[in-house]
Amino acid sequence: MEHTDRDGISIEQLIEELRIISNHRIVKSVSEWDPSSYRILDEPIDSLIISDLMSGPWTRFELADKYGLEKKDIDDILYMLIRYQDLLEYGYLARRVGWDERPGYRTSVRYTIKSVPFEARIYDPFLGCSLLNWNSLILSESKLTVVDMEKFTPIIQHLCEVWQMPFGVVLDRLEKKDTLCVQSIFGLIPFSEDRTLYENIRHSLDEDPELVQYSYFRLNFKNFINDYRALNRRDIAFMSIFDIQRYVIKLHDAITYCMYFDNTKILKKLFTQGARLFNLLFSTSMSGQ
Repeated sequence: MEHTDRDGISIEQLIEELRIISNHRIVKSVSEWDPSSYRILDEPIDSLIISDLMSGPWTRFELADKYGLEKKDIDDILYMLIRYQDLLEYGYLARRVGWDERPGYRTSVRYTIKSVPFEARIYDPFLGCSLLNWNSLILSESKLTVVDMEKFTPIIQHLCEVWQMPFGVVLDRLEKKDTLCVQSIFGLIPFSEDRTLYENIRHSLDEDPELVQYSYFRLNFKNFINDYRALNRRDIAFMSIFDIQRYVIKLHDAITYCMYFDNTKILKKLFTQGARLFNLLFSTSMSGQ
């Protein structure tokens, strides 16, 4: 039997949209709904939490208190945001950014959602030049050419449309910086010889190793590495730029974790995987030399 709330929206629909809280839990099925005690949210709970995280850093305790939820439901949403990085298509990245400094809460992690820096959106669309030091590989191994704005148009225009960047502003920035370009599997992409630019991007997107460990201390690195090793050129051709960004972020975080905790055996394999991913993306530019 279908139920409706006072605004005429079915309870089933509200549950599907994750807009009902009952007995301090997010209701995910009608059987979990207590008609004698529930609240209806104006928006889905994950959308509300995303808005909170965009405004600044929050802990799971603070979010649980705000919405009257058990911490497990908050943890589930934070875990999904960090693991899958679904906001990259919108130009945002979920990260851990520090600790709750209040007495008695100092083991609680603060989360936020960062905007992908404007410079990264133009000069590092895969995020690998900054997070995996591909800029050094490009400088030493790839064929660089002067910017040809007409050839840039397809990939830059696509990113401008997706991330709502003014196309004219982007082209103006490229022209002012005497940008070079490098051939990738997706076509020509902008590149800068300014190492500081990529260092600044990396610092803005980095997580502290003490925070990264929350993603990797239970990780089965054998499966993790095998997933990367299975990639081939055909797979890459069917991946979106954002899929590649997710791979790059995971590799970077795994490398950060292994460097900090001195796991040299796995670290070597991760560096190999990073170089392999680079070759899959940029081999067209090296084959022309």
